Amino acid sequence: MYKKLKESRVKLLYIPLFFYWIVLFIATTIPAPALPDILDFSDKIKHFIAYTGFAFLLSLSLHFQEKYKKFARYFFIYAIIIVAIYGALDEIHQSFVPNRMCEFLDWVADVFGGLAGATISVMFLKRYIPVKFFRN
Repeated sequence: MYKKLKESRVKLLYIPLFFYWIVLFIATTIPAPALPDILDFSDKIKHFIAYTGFAFLLSLSLHFQEKYKKFARYFFIYAIIIVAIYGALDEIHQSFVPNRMCEFLDWVADVFGGLAGATISVMFLKRYIPVKFFRN
């Protein structure tokens, strides 16, 4: 599985991450009443779930990219930093969208979702490379 992800990282990681990120941005740009309420969950749980998926794809993409060795080696930390920054910018962006608000607790849910997604990616990778986890 690890080898397949490494060989097909563009198709299996980069492209899905790209589209996921676009959908995430579009979903937060639509005014609140216009959004269909598909999931009957708390707003914070929706943020948590959305950013868990985002961080999972982002951390794996950072791990498998080969251009920046530091990002590949410390993918967990960089994924959380990127998710936290993007979550903050997204909350600020939502303050300009009609019927949306910038909420600190939404950002907290984003960050915790990012931590969960990055942790899941670490657990996933450890299953396939238990001895040599971080690349040199």
